[in-house]
Amino acid sequence: SVITCPECQGSGRIRKMTQSGFGTIIRESACYTCKGTGQVIEKKCKVCNGTKVVPEEKIIHVSIPEGVESGVHLKVQGAGHVPSVNAIPGDLYLGIRIANNENFIRRGNDLYTPANVDIVTAVVGGKVTVPTLDYKEKKLTERELPIPAGTQPGTEFRIKNRGVSYMRGRGRGDQYIIVNIEIPKKITEKQKELLLKFRELNK
Repeated sequence: SVITCPECQGSGRIRKMTQSGFGTIIRESACYTCKGTGQVIEKKCKVCNGTKVVPEEKIIHVSIPEGVESGVHLKVQGAGHVPSVNAIPGDLYLGIRIANNENFIRRGNDLYTPANVDIVTAVVGGKVTVPTLDYKEKKLTERELPIPAGTQPGTEFRIKNRGVSYMRGRGRGDQYIIVNIEIPKKITEKQKELLLKFRELNK
């Protein structure tokens, strides 16, 4: 039940008088007990504890800016806690944590992508298909990457401007393709014969 605030007698304001050498000073402020409403709840609701506000969880959609980094906090205005029915909602702060995946490892604004290259392509040269980002279409795509003859494990190939956008400024980082040479675990007798011949020719 709602009753008149006993502190301010329903006015919602509190006056305090102090004496000074210049006379009586009167200070007026909102009543702390009723928070300026002039009324208080005698028997508080067990659910809302007299605030007239019930906590509720809901899903919201938040726009994530390009190039956002781990540790950045994004503010969603008005999506925070509401302490009472007449109060202004607080803000919601979202802490960002960037998660790597099997195709892209982020270091600063550069992306590192492992690429498996078969041993024949590494020796004689060829092409491999690697995942990359299409910023115009805003989607994941693929492109062919030339592999020069004699490419060694761990070799890095740079694709310019295919990294992460700079959050404060223009441009993007680069994408680095890291070569991993695939060694076959099983080969046929014919393949073994050819490899042995290759070893003899390479002496």
